[in-house]
Amino acid sequence: MNTEKMTRERFENVRRMLESPDKENQILGLAILEEQDFHENIAFILLSKKYTHATNDMWKEHAPTIYAELEAIPGLSLDNVFTFKKILEALTVMKAPYDQLQFYLSTFSAYLLEQLKSLGYDFIEDLDLNIKLKDGYEQPRELVQSDKGLDVD
Repeated sequence: MNTEKMTRERFENVRRMLESPDKENQILGLAILEEQDFHENIAFILLSKKYTHATNDMWKEHAPTIYAELEAIPGLSLDNVFTFKKILEALTVMKAPYDQLQFYLSTFSAYLLEQLKSLGYDFIEDLDLNIKLKDGYEQPRELVQSDKGLDVD
């Protein structure tokens, strides 16, 4: 198992592999995910599942440990589309590490910005989200803002 945290750059590479129509790329992306520590990289894994073109059968075959961990998340169905809402619910239920919440929020913020621009709001330069963490999450003192400038209350 790979003990390093996945970086945004590595996530984007895996995401491109999983979005590829080429099954060999999808299999390689799944093999990379299979080597990751599930809890430490949960947002990366859930978002990878959201963007994948690999079937559930491919996940079962080429990332069986990760697939079993995903199946075990309460309230998450692997047969349904992974929405940002469902991913956030899964992160909350699994008490995801703070950096994984930040990664999810920065990815969601980028998605919202893209959607606003596609609707004609091209004058918007950036999007800041203010988030209040639920009970059970402690805000680390050293992490007051994410790398995208998302304020966390």
